[in-house]
Amino acid sequence: MNKKPITLFKLRAIILRDLPNLKRFFSSANYEFYMPALEHVEVDNCGLFTTLFTCPVSKNLQQLQFLHVYNCRLLEGIVEDARGTETSDTDDKIINLSGLLEVVLADLPNLKSFGLSVSHVFSMPELLYFRLFRCPHVENFTSLKTRGLVSVDSEWHRRKTVLHLNDFARQYRQRCDSAEDQPLRAAFLLFPWSCPWAY
Repeated sequence: MNKKPITLFKLRAIILRDLPNLKRFFSSANYEFYMPALEHVEVDNCGLFTTLFTCPVSKNLQQLQFLHVYNCRLLEGIVEDARGTETSDTDDKIINLSGLLEVVLADLPNLKSFGLSVSHVFSMPELLYFRLFRCPHVENFTSLKTRGLVSVDSEWHRRKTVLHLNDFARQYRQRCDSAEDQPLRAAFLLFPWSCPWAY
């Protein structure tokens, strides 16, 4: 069933905090929200959704600059799988987040990937900062295209620059998998305020 589009032309920032029963915000069973001027999204402690954006919504976020997501216990991906609606058009599989400057993902214990569809490519040519904290099940970030070096850090890495975010994600997962052999590091996952370089 086609969803009715609702466009919020002037909305520039969305901050959602302490809404543990929130199931969806950017779309519903009958509606899908488009926010072409949206620059800042922050979601903290909002607990009942497994993805943040649908594919159609994510394709209209070219102005988004800052994406911060914390403490969403059930979140598995930022962008959901297209669920059979994909076409064979290569351009249709590219999601351009052309204005995105900073991504912070923290305390997301079920996060697996940025996008749950393996066929999508996320273009982030202006991305400068990527921070990943206490997301122990992250696998990779599908296909992320950045134009140059990106500054990254996590509970396992002090800030450094990388060219390929998926390499960073793989290294991060390896460190998380070996945490049980490092009791002190594992304690930082459970008690993040004790970590000397926590965000």
